[in-house]
Amino acid sequence: MSDCQFTAEYFDYENNKNTPFRCREVALDTGFCMFHDEIYYTKNKQEVLQCFMDKLKKAIDNNEVLRCVGYNIPEDVHLTNKRFSRPVYFSKARFYGKVYFTDSHFHKEAYFKDAIFYDKVHFGAVNFHQEANFTEANFQEANFRQAIFHHKAYFFEARFKEAYFIDVNFQEANFTEANFQEVYFREAKFHSKTYFLEARFKEADFTKAEFGDDTTFENVVFEDQEKILFGVEELSKVSFINTDITRVRFGEVVWGKGKDNRYKVIDEERFEEYFEKFPGQVTLGDVKTIYRNLRENYEFRLRYEEAGRFFIREMELKRNYREFNSEGNYKIKRNGWFRRNVSLAGLYYHLSRYGESLFRPAVLGIMIVSFSILYWSMQSNPSTLQPSFIYDGVSQLGNSTHLGKALERSVADSFPFLSLGSAVVLQDYIIKSLSFLSFGLLAIALRRKYERKFRH
Repeated sequence: MSDCQFTAEYFDYENNKNTPFRCREVALDTGFCMFHDEIYYTKNKQEVLQCFMDKLKKAIDNNEVLRCVGYNIPEDVHLTNKRFSRPVYFSKARFYGKVYFTDSHFHKEAYFKDAIFYDKVHFGAVNFHQEANFTEANFQEANFRQAIFHHKAYFFEARFKEAYFIDVNFQEANFTEANFQEVYFREAKFHSKTYFLEARFKEADFTKAEFGDDTTFENVVFEDQEKILFGVEELSKVSFINTDITRVRFGEVVWGKGKDNRYKVIDEERFEEYFEKFPGQVTLGDVKTIYRNLRENYEFRLRYEEAGRFFIREMELKRNYREFNSEGNYKIKRNGWFRRNVSLAGLYYHLSRYGESLFRPAVLGIMIVSFSILYWSMQSNPSTLQPSFIYDGVSQLGNSTHLGKALERSVADSFPFLSLGSAVVLQDYIIKSLSFLSFGLLAIALRRKYERKFRH
């Protein structure tokens, strides 16, 4: 009697290397065993299932490695509350019925690389004590509810039609290039680094999920953004760099650490840390794009105040840093004190917070009017065409007629749309110019607030 001809390669965890798998089951006339023959398992489902269950029981009872590489499992499999003390290999296996691993414990590695589940699979409340590898696995409906991954979990290029990771505990998890049609990560806890690099989501719910360490959604595609929900409290460790999030639904999220950094994304922190030594790791343009996307998102949701905060953070990056090309190399430099505070961008920030503050230009306007009244009232004649620096009108500050003339001239000077008349001097033009600045900044702030409402 000859052995089955089926061969494949798998990663042997005990020897820590890729190893050829050679099936030792008895071959049928076709040269393949009952598990690998493409026809036999379809006509002898109960026999194949019973042999599979006997093999599994033997491995558990004898504390043996379970190697089921490339197996075809034709019927429902009930493996609830099992304890696998040695590595388990189901790579390239095909499960045609429902599979139940509920409440089981994998004390060593679980290897499901390239496995296909054609029906529902239940990993509810399963404990993966060592590495769990589902790379390139294909799921119709996967239920990992309340599962605990004590070690690394790999879902590289895995495909999910419907998946439930509700109340799951992850350590390091990697979903790079995974594809989700419908997935629920409600109350999931990501305790260590998590990667969703270049993953695709059609519908996803992260309500009450907790991200305890760096998590990246870089280059992710959210196909139907209205069905992508991040109803979480904090995203201070989550990166959406190079990902369109303009219509993703966010709850009352804290984006940064600390009271003053509520709207500061982690990518800006990384930029500040690395821009000098590793300028290409996180570029200034990447971070500004994230803030621009968030601003558009929050404006679309009519959350204008929060949208303004993201606009301020974007403008602060422009004020504090500049990009330049040095001998063909992209570099970033932090601006000096003068450029940050006295440049047009610096003055725009200090006078109106980039058009987001009504208070600052209003205060500026009040200060201009007050200064004008004080200046003209300190002249001997508030209507004079030859103002003096002697200020001999101080003695008349208690004279109402004198103050009235000073107020009249100040009003004409301070309100842009009132004529100065023919009797004017340089000081009138200076006050009028400053008033134009104040009213202009106030108009910009009003326009920004009301334009958003009309736009949406």
